[in-house]
Amino acid sequence: MKKPQTILFFLLLASLFPLRAQTDGSSLPYSFTHQLEGEVPVCRVSHESNAALLRKEPFENKSGDFVFGQEIAVNYSTLNAGKWEELSNGDRLWRLALHSDSAYSLNLQFDYFYLPRGGRLHIYTADKKYLLGAFTEADNQNSRKFATSLLPGGEIVLEYYEPRQVRQQAAIHLSTVVHGYKDFYFTNGKYGSSGSCNVDIQCAEGAPYQEVKRAVCLILYGSRILCTGTLINNTSMDRTPYLLTAYHCLSGKDISNFVFIFNHEADQCGSNHYTDGDAVTGATIVDLGYSSDYALLKLSAVPPMYYRVYYAGWDSRDTAASEAVCIHHPSGDVKKISVCRQPVRHSDSQGEKGNTHWMVPFWNRGTTESGSSGSALFNTKKQIIGQLDGGTASCVDTTGFDVFGKMAYSWLPPTGGGYGLKQWLDPLQSGVTVCDGMDSYQILYEKDAALSEILSPGEHNCRMRQPVRVCWYNNGSQSIENPIFQYQIDHGEIRQAVRSGAWTFMRADTFELASLPLEEGMHHLKVWVKVAEDENGLNDTLETDFSFQNGASLHWRIKTDYYPSQNRWLLKDTSGNILAQSPSTLTARTVYSDTFCLAEGCYDFVIEDSAGDGLYGHDGYGQGYYYLYLQDKAIASGVQFGYRDSIRFCVDSTVSVSPHFALCRPKFQVFPNPCGNFVNIRMENGVSVNADVNLFSVEGRIVKRFRQVGELLELGDLKPGIYLMQFVTPDWIQVEKIIVIKP
Repeated sequence: MKKPQTILFFLLLASLFPLRAQTDGSSLPYSFTHQLEGEVPVCRVSHESNAALLRKEPFENKSGDFVFGQEIAVNYSTLNAGKWEELSNGDRLWRLALHSDSAYSLNLQFDYFYLPRGGRLHIYTADKKYLLGAFTEADNQNSRKFATSLLPGGEIVLEYYEPRQVRQQAAIHLSTVVHGYKDFYFTNGKYGSSGSCNVDIQCAEGAPYQEVKRAVCLILYGSRILCTGTLINNTSMDRTPYLLTAYHCLSGKDISNFVFIFNHEADQCGSNHYTDGDAVTGATIVDLGYSSDYALLKLSAVPPMYYRVYYAGWDSRDTAASEAVCIHHPSGDVKKISVCRQPVRHSDSQGEKGNTHWMVPFWNRGTTESGSSGSALFNTKKQIIGQLDGGTASCVDTTGFDVFGKMAYSWLPPTGGGYGLKQWLDPLQSGVTVCDGMDSYQILYEKDAALSEILSPGEHNCRMRQPVRVCWYNNGSQSIENPIFQYQIDHGEIRQAVRSGAWTFMRADTFELASLPLEEGMHHLKVWVKVAEDENGLNDTLETDFSFQNGASLHWRIKTDYYPSQNRWLLKDTSGNILAQSPSTLTARTVYSDTFCLAEGCYDFVIEDSAGDGLYGHDGYGQGYYYLYLQDKAIASGVQFGYRDSIRFCVDSTVSVSPHFALCRPKFQVFPNPCGNFVNIRMENGVSVNADVNLFSVEGRIVKRFRQVGELLELGDLKPGIYLMQFVTPDWIQVEKIIVIKP
């Protein structure tokens, strides 16, 4: 039995801090400190009224997640929306405003998100009072997805700063806008969302737990509040960001879009005021087990020092605690504590006789609700002994029970899936059954340089010379000056580089070593860091296997719409040989991603749609897209490309690691836009090309056809509104959006 749902409004913070550990909030958007000309284009998000959305909710909903918003599918990117501005130093700035009428809040999901080195993305409210970011390359996930916390109100601005050295390398594709239709900021009502019997962590009952409470976070997913999670320590005490929650919290969810919010709590017992929260986006699954309902995740980044998080200790022994507490976020509310002042009992997931769970017979203070699932059960030594699976306890049923999956069972589970928590929480294989917690800023060593990740080379590589890039940090109290990095490929010559500078405690750094010439095939890389008098050798070395193939890297990422049977795509050389193509059977609303290493020559990428609406999806719902990247530079993208889009590009692999390429397709430009009775048409390269033009309504209905238009097009009696203008030439089809206004 999982936690029941409560039908109450709730409060979820408006974070003023960056979402990811690598960002420190010190970078302001470029537009905050520079005068820029012109308006920022505003995209208005269509949705039902707040009242209608509330009416659609069932009056009584005792299961599932607490929904606070409507998820609206959109298709906005740096390539098809917003405004680019050239800066005097050769850099560029992209801005896009989003507006959703009557929204209490907005939060975002990106289904394609990649920022190159030096690129910075900020997201802020139109009044510039609330800011998220700067987001940087440190926020990239392997899934190439990203999600944000909430910003208050109904209008926000996305701003991306692009240095000239990484021109066209970013991928920022916004797929979902969450329109908040519930007033969980409580601007018009009393603060608080959970049942009245819940107890703030700042009250007397929580006084002994002010340290371990900092391990607890709320888990946000799109338009809903999911569960509670807890950072958990391991025997290496190396701050690996493992997070314990419940198996059932992950069912059917994409955890790369999870947002983990720490420090969301009232500033004092019973207060109507709360402290700002700190968030980390995304995680990977480390281990799962359904019998004891456990899930061990690894956050995509280590929470930074100023979050002041705690890594909770644990007890894996099958010994019943004489008393226990649970720290959690019931119904998405601020952090609460529940207290059980009698021994917990052996149980199963139904609160009956068994050995997979601990049962809390009833709570002396507090309770649990939907949103509490996954929260840790702590013994009297403040060590985790389990995580919440379900139960009957509530403010209505104060004698109801709760069951928590046992740490003792999850440690080495005989059944129910999973390798067991021992493999991850005791990496030293010490055999201990109890581990104390530690502060994120606790100092264990005076001198300790630690490698955390090999950023490059990746698993598969195309470049002739592959740079070695690593991330490291100072894990000791004393400053580290001029650390030495050594690396070796395939057990060959040991090479060395020195990183000049000084690093204080927990300061992280990315260091790029020299590129190496490689032969095609599989390779093994070993990297280690050396500093004088290093006291901890367990975190000095990293190793990885990778493959290399000579050529230029071509990458495509294609998302189908609701009608995938209409689509196909392929890559061919100029002799007509097909080098790669779409699968024979495609699935709706699915991302297809491939990377190829191309030799010198010219190539054609062709994508087709038998219905003539590209990946627009007839009515515009469920839109797809395609992106084409050559050597990490975006060279083409499309949504509404009609029946066919074809891009020819050429590679000269002998001229540097970034080969030359050329697009063999001009582009129509339409102005003014918005327009009245007339619109001007010209080619961006000045070449005069006549074309047939079809004009569609946003519903996909054709309203006008024009044959062989020149530089001026008369729209005649066209009604005001938004239209899609389709240009048809013998070689390609292009679609542009226009807005018609009349005096």
